[in-house]
Amino acid sequence: MATKSPDDEEFITLELENSSSSTVKEVFLSVMDIYDWDLRSILSSRIVRIRAHRDR
Repeated sequence: MATKSPDDEEFITLELENSSSSTVKEVFLSVMDIYDWDLRSILSSRIVRIRAHRDR
């Protein structure tokens, strides 16, 4: 699901949900900080929200 960010028209938020995940953890990421992402934590999360620039 992609939604407009309420604070900025240039950004959207992508929400990914893994319904088979047993954890209830939620992660919010910015693509500007991709070098800091903890992939193990991201992949084990039930919900991942990613903030991305609309034109990229």
